[in-house]
Order: sequence, then C-alpha cells, then structure tokens
Amino acid sequence: METDPVESELDIFWETTTEGLITELNQAILGGTADAVSISGFNTDLFKESLAPTGNIFTTPFSLLDQFSNTITYANTTPPQLKLNSVFDFNGNLVDDQNPAQLFELSNVAGTNTYQIATKVPFYYSNQASTNQTYTFNFEVNYNGVQSFITQQPVSLINVVPSITSGCTNLTYTPGTTGGGVGTIANLKAQNGASTLNVDFDEVAYKDLSWTVTIAGSGDTTYNPPAGTILVNQSQVNRFWNGRVFFAGGDPPSTMPDGTYLITGTVEDAGGLSANCSFTMTLDRTPCFTYKFTYAGSGNTIGATYTGCNGESEVISFVDPPSNTFPGFTTACAPDNTTVLTNAGFVKLALNSTDPANVCNT
Repeated sequence: METDPVESELDIFWETTTEGLITELNQAILGGTADAVSISGFNTDLFKESLAPTGNIFTTPFSLLDQFSNTITYANTTPPQLKLNSVFDFNGNLVDDQNPAQLFELSNVAGTNTYQIATKVPFYYSNQASTNQTYTFNFEVNYNGVQSFITQQPVSLINVVPSITSGCTNLTYTPGTTGGGVGTIANLKAQNGASTLNVDFDEVAYKDLSWTVTIAGSGDTTYNPPAGTILVNQSQVNRFWNGRVFFAGGDPPSTMPDGTYLITGTVEDAGGLSANCSFTMTLDRTPCFTYKFTYAGSGNTIGATYTGCNGESEVISFVDPPSNTFPGFTTACAPDNTTVLTNAGFVKLALNSTDPANVCNT
C-alpha cells in the first residue's frame, strides 16, 4: 500500500566543498578560470628618481600565475594576454591612459614568460610624493578566452639622496674686496636624486630642495657668531638649486673678530634625505698683499723702504737683472695701498691671483 511522503518540520542541509555554478566548476577543472589569475613578483625596486627614461622599474621581471599558482606561458594574442590599461596617481588623477603610453610602458621580456615596465619620462621625488608620485596600475588579463582585471598599488617612487655639486671651497673674506658688494661668501649648488648625469633630467633635478647653513669658530678662533650672522638666499640657477651664503647686512659685523670660521651647508630634499659639506672662511680685514717686480734687465737700482704686513719696517734694494734671470721676479709683502712699492715699479697682485708669485696671503 502506498502512502504520501512525510513532510519533515526540520530544515535539512547538505554541505559540500564546492560552490558556484557547474560551468565555473568545469572551467576550474580545465585550468582556465581567468578570475583567479594573479601577478607574481611585482617588486618595483628600481623605480627611483634617478632612473633615466626607458629604464626598467623591476630588477626581476614579474609573471602571471593561474589559479593553481602555475606560471602562465606567454602567448602573443589579440587582445594581449596582459595589458596595462591605465595609471592613476593617488590624487585620483588619470596620468597615463596608455593611448599611447605616456609615463610607463609594459612589455614581454623576449623569450620568457615574464613582463617588464619601463619609464617614459624623468621623475623626481616631490613635496607631494605620497600622492603625486604614488600610482595605481590597472591591468587587463585575457586568458583562455576570459577577460579579467588586476590592480597593483601602491607603486611609489623611491627617493634618492641629493648631491652637492660645487661651492664648498675654503676662502679668505676681506671686507670691501670680497663679497661682490653684497656680502656673498659662497654659492652652494645642489641637485636632488634625479641626477643630471642622466639625459633629460635638467628640468627636474633642482626641484624641492632646501638649504640651511651654520657657522662656528674653527681652530684658534673661539668666537661663535650668533644666529643670523650669515644667511642663505635660495633660487634656481640652471639645473641646480643654489644657496647664496652671505653676511646679513652685506658685511661681517664689527663684533666678529678676524679668524677662521667653519661654515657647513646642508641641503635637504622633499623626503627628508640630506647632504652636507663644510669649508673654512678666513675673515681678514687687513690682508697681506703680494707686490711683484718683474725683471726687465734695465740695470737700475730698485729700492724702497716700507711697512710690512705685521707692522715691521722693511727695506728692499736690488739691481734690476736680465729678464731671463730665475725666477724672473722679486716680491714684497705689504698691506694694501703701499704706494712706495708701486712707485718703485712693483705691481700689487689680487688676493686671489693664481700668479706663482702670489705667496704673501697664504
């Protein structure tokens, strides 16, 4: 005798280890679930501000993996197996629509199953690097007839230590002679990590840098000038960020004694990396000049009595010898405006003269 089935008042469930549509399961069994494709080894360790255009941003190229973590064999397909669709910065701005490539270019590494990305333009690490030089890469994958998308972020530009290129040279500062009338001590030049040793970097290598300077007594000079004695004026000079170091007011203060001072210039970039250099400035209000007499073979007696650089009385007297007599000249050391020497035929050399006879102010 047949009876009607009993309806249970209990909810009965069966649990399995799979879920989803049978078509998806079949696709997975065949090894073709494009949604499970992933990128392996995406390490942009070469993406530095010193990287020249066309430079690769990966030391080790990256690859595509299927859902079983197997490397997908590269195939030249239409549409491409892997395509860089777009690049956005972290402000949300589209910076590269890949039509054509403007900032970055994706390519297969010939003969391998890996991919590389090269830069198209110079980059530098700016004050807004966390947004302006940090990127989202949007990829399109076409594998086994199925299209999917992969996003890689953040792709961040790596900062590089700035460099000081010139200006840190020991010098003697003489008020009224040195400084160009505005108290200039030195012009320090620097570049950020986007070095101009690489092509096309002149337009960015000077950007987002900042100079600071300090001064202190050196050697036997125990006086330490107060803050504000020297200042730095900053500006772009060609491809460099220039720091013009100068005395406030145009001259060293009267309270600053003659002596040797150590000046240190520090340049810092947008990421907090810095470089520094130091040089000595010898402040000399009463410099010792070299007066040079060049032999002419006149046979005349050349003589003068004058005051030397240390206040001592000096006498010089000689017969002008032939011009080929070694070393070809005679010198005397004396303060500025020692006319008795110039009246005798001596010529005063500039303090910074490169003439071998210029020995009195060393």
